[in-house]
Amino acid sequence: MKQKIIFLFLLPIFINCKGTSSQNQVSFFPSIHFLEKNNLYLSTEEKRNWYTKYIFQDSILGISLEKAYKEILGKKKGDTIIVVIIDMPVKIDHTELKGQLWINLLEIPDNNLDDDDNGYIDDIHGWNFLGDKNKGSSEFVNYEYTRIIGKYDTLYKGKELAQILQENQNIFLEYTRAKEAYIEQMKYSDSNYGRTKVDVFAPGLDIYTTDPSSEQYAFVDGTSAAAAIVSVLSALLRSYYPELSAAQIKFILLNSGIDYNVPIKVGDEEILITFNQLSKSGKIVNAYNALLLAEKIAQKKK
Repeated sequence: MKQKIIFLFLLPIFINCKGTSSQNQVSFFPSIHFLEKNNLYLSTEEKRNWYTKYIFQDSILGISLEKAYKEILGKKKGDTIIVVIIDMPVKIDHTELKGQLWINLLEIPDNNLDDDDNGYIDDIHGWNFLGDKNKGSSEFVNYEYTRIIGKYDTLYKGKELAQILQENQNIFLEYTRAKEAYIEQMKYSDSNYGRTKVDVFAPGLDIYTTDPSSEQYAFVDGTSAAAAIVSVLSALLRSYYPELSAAQIKFILLNSGIDYNVPIKVGDEEILITFNQLSKSGKIVNAYNALLLAEKIAQKKK
């Protein structure tokens, strides 16, 4: 079976929704908490897999993944896709992940040598670029500018260029630029929506997945969870339609989702904003629709 590598640098939004309407647009989605308040409870299995459901069939706002497998993929065989994870920690020896992780066959495990001469010792399943010297993990991404600030902050904090020795001024200027970048980043650290910054939405609240610190499972929230769902969908498309380019995969993701014409309150804003105005596409990704569009585009290429 062929192997293809797909690099995913995605930042989808997270949302917790549910509802029903026409096949092209949804105008109402009460939250899970709203449903339970009105004695409409989800089963344990539905709570764990709600994001795989189909809004118009199950009345649960998922990405129609179950429907896609049942009605489109069936017994089809796809290529093996290697997904490169650039995100938070993963417990690589978790029972759920056994046999699922990429293995560097050019490296001999635990011999403390760089067997494949790529600059990394014992990189059997890749490399933790955000880890510390003890191979621990940072909870959040450490951008290069945060490393620079951490290294020089005790030396240069609160100082001006005139106070710095000439031979250290280049380093001081680098530190100053890092501080400016950090301040700018903080302005947008909580921004996970917007017509210019966000392409598409995906479920990312109450996502049931492996616990990175134990053999257990946990419900997680955030764009990391949403990005994982879009990553799965991207890999699924590439697996069954390997002839599609990365640009075509992106086009499919942005144009095959479901439009939710729902007025919602965003952050501290007092006015209501229509949900489909909060991203470039205005949609939440949908696996079933994506596969239909992928098939249509693939047929045109033949």
